[in-house]
Amino acid sequence: MSSSPVVDADIGGDIDEARSVAGALYYPHHVTPLAGVHRFRMRVRAASVGPVLLGWLSYASEVEIRTGPLDTAYQVNVVTSGQLRTASGEEEVLAAPGTAALYRPDRDTVMHGWNEPCPMVAVKIPHKALEHELSDLLGRPVAGPIAFRTALDLRSDAGRQWSALLQTLADHVTDADALARHPMIAPHLARSLLTGLLVIADHPYRAELDAPVRPAHPRAVARALTFIEESTEPVLSLADVAAHAGVGVRALQQGFRRTLGTSPTRYVREVRLRRAHQDLLAADPAVTGVAEIALRWGFAHLGRFAERYRQAYGVPPSDTLRQPR
Repeated sequence: MSSSPVVDADIGGDIDEARSVAGALYYPHHVTPLAGVHRFRMRVRAASVGPVLLGWLSYASEVEIRTGPLDTAYQVNVVTSGQLRTASGEEEVLAAPGTAALYRPDRDTVMHGWNEPCPMVAVKIPHKALEHELSDLLGRPVAGPIAFRTALDLRSDAGRQWSALLQTLADHVTDADALARHPMIAPHLARSLLTGLLVIADHPYRAELDAPVRPAHPRAVARALTFIEESTEPVLSLADVAAHAGVGVRALQQGFRRTLGTSPTRYVREVRLRRAHQDLLAADPAVTGVAEIALRWGFAHLGRFAERYRQAYGVPPSDTLRQPR
């Protein structure tokens, strides 16, 4: 089911190996064991959800870690217990439960901690992915890097919800059949993480994201409808639809609600469900199964597909597939 590789490493005493493994996953860095090499141990368990790398990272004893500019990515470190003294450039933060650290790609980083247990979800986000997501939300180009404040407050309702989603993904992303790594699901989960981060973090575009947005013009909505009806891609994201309509994601959402009384996501799902219904009617059950048709139209969760199909057509999809031709 899952397509991205998993890294699960527990390395004791060998600093060079630990640096090599963590550096290949995240960034080249220098690690100094402050409690002696004999006590040094690194544990990392991580995998990718779409373009986003995330997982659990911890050390068994006190260390200091330094990197140069991250260059290609933003980094978020969410400490779930204990404390981590850290800095992005000259901006220092005490990362602890409720306050994460958010690092920019154009700055050096320092981390000092693990003199006590300090489990941490470490998230690497390609800078182009995050900047493209912000551009989609605003409906205009943005210049990177985004000037994030290093301290990321997770004490708000939205912050707690984002952190809970992140930790749930980190707990399960390395499972053998992790749904989060499924190629049809991972892009949507990754986009949710990116959008959520942009909504809760402090940066110069935050006020613009929080401000009311003008709904897309009916002509833009019509362009979106045409694109949705004509697309045969198994995964059709809201950002793709907005780009073809020539508007931002939020403007498209407001335009759909005003013009059609529904959301773009729901409309896409209804169109895809109709396409699946047509394929079920036309398919030979000896050759094609329900799962194949569901996946063809982007329904990766078969139980949910069957439930929605029954609500729309009154029978299970298997009944439609088996009915006499």
